[in-house]
Parts: sequence; structure tokens; C-alpha cells
Amino acid sequence: MALETFFEINLPYFVERHKTKKDYWVCSNREYRLIGTTNDVFRISEIPDDYYVRYKGLDEKAILKIADGNHDSIRRNDEGEITRFYLHNCIHENFSGYLKRLEMLFKYKNR
Repeated sequence: MALETFFEINLPYFVERHKTKKDYWVCSNREYRLIGTTNDVFRISEIPDDYYVRYKGLDEKAILKIADGNHDSIRRNDEGEITRFYLHNCIHENFSGYLKRLEMLFKYKNR
């Protein structure tokens, strides 16, 4: 497995909010599946609630900070709520910037 493929499967590409539980999020890889998987069973649109993690306090202000003000990396629903945000745009991006965004995200994880 090439290193680029390893990153695409095993590192978070975006974070998506649960449809009804507003503090619950799931990380996805570049294959739009759970991190570490490529199997269709683990498509983000079809996974059970058990895979979502609570990120208490992860509100719009926090997400904008994680996204470094890049509104292109944020997706919203019809009500204007953030439903998804991307952690990096390209696998060749500055890796230290990506790791910094991951670190910021994980500060909100409910322990």
C-alpha cells in the first residue's frame, strides 16, 4: 500500500454531524467511509449511531477556528447549520497544519 493510500484510508478527511444529535460527529476518510475502512458497509451515510462521538462545545465558532476561516471547507444545511467540515483539501497539503487542526478538534471530544 502506498503511503498516500494509507493516509487516504486511515486519517480523517472530514467530520460530519449526526442528523439529529447535534453534539455528535463522525470522522470519515477520503473514501467517504469510516477511518481505516474501504468497505461499502461503512459508508458514512449508512453507519449506525454507535460510531458517532460526542464533541461537546464543537460549535460554529470552534469549527471556523479549526477550518482556519476557510468557508469553502464547510458544508451547511438549508437552516444554515454546519453539517460537515473538511480537515484538509489535498493529501499533499502541509502536514503540520493538518495535524494542528486534528489537535484542535480532539480538544472538544467528550471524555
